[in-house]
Amino acid sequence: EIHAVLDDPRMNLRVADGRNAVKFSRASYDVIISEPSNLWLSGMASLFTRDFFEEVKERLAPGGLFCLWVHAYRLTTEDFQSVLRTFAGSFPHGTLWEVLPGTDYILVGSLAPSPIPYSLLEGRLARGVAPEILDPAFPGALALLGHLAADLDSVRLRLDPGPVITDDLCSIEHTAARALYLDSRPTTIAWLDLVRRGDPQRLLYTDLAGPASRAVAERREGRRLVAEAMQTYVTGRPLEGVRSIGSLRARYGRDAQTRLWLEQASMELRLLAEQAFSTGQEERAIPLLTAIPREVAVYPDAQVMLGDAHRMAGRVDEARARYEAARGSAPKSFGALAGLAFLLEIEEKFPQAVRAWEEALQNDPTIAAAHLEHARCLLRTGRTDEASKAAARALECRPSTEESEAARRIIQDLRPR
Repeated sequence: EIHAVLDDPRMNLRVADGRNAVKFSRASYDVIISEPSNLWLSGMASLFTRDFFEEVKERLAPGGLFCLWVHAYRLTTEDFQSVLRTFAGSFPHGTLWEVLPGTDYILVGSLAPSPIPYSLLEGRLARGVAPEILDPAFPGALALLGHLAADLDSVRLRLDPGPVITDDLCSIEHTAARALYLDSRPTTIAWLDLVRRGDPQRLLYTDLAGPASRAVAERREGRRLVAEAMQTYVTGRPLEGVRSIGSLRARYGRDAQTRLWLEQASMELRLLAEQAFSTGQEERAIPLLTAIPREVAVYPDAQVMLGDAHRMAGRVDEARARYEAARGSAPKSFGALAGLAFLLEIEEKFPQAVRAWEEALQNDPTIAAAHLEHARCLLRTGRTDEASKAAARALECRPSTEESEAARRIIQDLRPR
C-alpha cells in the first residue's frame, strides 16, 4: 500500500476482473492505469490487445489518459514491439517512459494532444512523488523527464513490420512463455536507443525553453548513457558495464531502480572474482573487485577479497589498505579483522596478532581456522595453556580434516609428559 491510499475516503476499492470492470462500467475516468502481471502468465495477454484498448477509450473522459505497464525482460524484442505497435495503433497521442533500461516501461496514451506547461509539472512534482523511480539529486520534474524515452510518433517511426495483438490473434500469450529463459535485453536496449534520440519534451511541455530545456535534454541524455552502460553489461561485459555505470551514477543513476541494478551487477562481479580465486587466478579477480563501488552491499566483501589477493601476492601494504577499507564500511567484518590478523602474523607481530584474532573471534566464534591461528599466535608468545584451550575450541567448530589434525597436534604437544 502506497501512502495509506486505502484509508483515503475518496478511495473506492473493487475486487473484480479488470477488463470486465472497464467493459461494463458506465462511468468516465480521467485516468485509467493497467498494471497486469507478466505476459507469460495465462490470461494476461487479454489486457494488451487492441480490443481492450478500444474498450478503455470508451471509458476515458475528454482529455483522459490511459497508462499501461509492460515488461521488456524475458520478452523478445519482436513481442515487445508488438505491444507498442498495438498501443500506438489505438492511441494517436502519447509517450513511452523507461523505468530501467531493458526492464520496465510505461506507455501513456490519449485521444487528443495534451501538452502542459513545464512550470505546472515542475510545481506539482516539487512536492515529491514516486521515490522508487525519481533521483534525489534532481528536482521532481527534471528527475521524471530523465525517464521520458520517446513520444508515440517516434516509436511508430522505428517499429518493424509485424502483427497487432487482438483478442482473436493473441499469439503473444504463447510466444512470451517461450521467451521466459531468453535474455532479449541486448536487442531491445539497442532498438530503444534509436527510438529515444528524438526531442519529445519540446512537444509535450509548452513553456520549456532556455536553461530548463537544456537541463531536461542533458538529463535525458544521461539516462541514455545509463542505458548504454547496461547494454554493455548485458552483452557479456559485466566489468565494463559496472565501470561505465560507476562513472555515471553520481549524476544520472541514483534512482532506486538503478541502484538495485548496480547491487545485482556488483554481486555478479563478486561471483566472477570467487571463480577466479577458486582456480588460483587471484590476480584476475583484482580488476573485477576494484570496479565494485563503495555504496553497494557487497563492497566490504569485495574489499576483503582484494585484501586476500594482495596478501597472497605478498603486497602487505595494499592488503592492509583493502582490509581497512572493508572495516571502514563494516566495522564488524570478520574477513577484514581476520585479514589484518594474518598481516600481523606475516610481520611477526604476534602479541598484536593475538589481540587481532581475539577481536575477530568476538564477531564470529564459529570459525575453526580462526581459533587455530589464535592458538598458533599464543604459542609464539609463550602462552601455552591458552593455546591449548584455543586449539580445543577449534575442534568444537566443525573443522576440516587438516584443521582437526593441526589442533590435535597442538593439544598433544602441550600435554604434560
